[in-house]
Amino acid sequence: MPVYRFNLCNADSVLDHEGTDLPDDDAARTHAVAVARELTFHDCAMFDMDWSRYTMSVIDDAGLEILSFAVDAFPKS
Repeated sequence: MPVYRFNLCNADSVLDHEGTDLPDDDAARTHAVAVARELTFHDCAMFDMDWSRYTMSVIDDAGLEILSFAVDAFPKS
């Protein structure tokens, strides 16, 4: 199963060194959106960070970026 890395980038990057095993790019996209929503959920903003200034970059097994978006682009519904 491919390993995807979910890096958070701005002036201070938070790199995903371990990665997550997911079956394909679509599953990685779904996971990325879920993580972004959790990071920005107002009642429990993780690590008391302003994630709105971060971009999530999803990197596949080959080291290619398959997706990049502003972390606050997908508000929790």
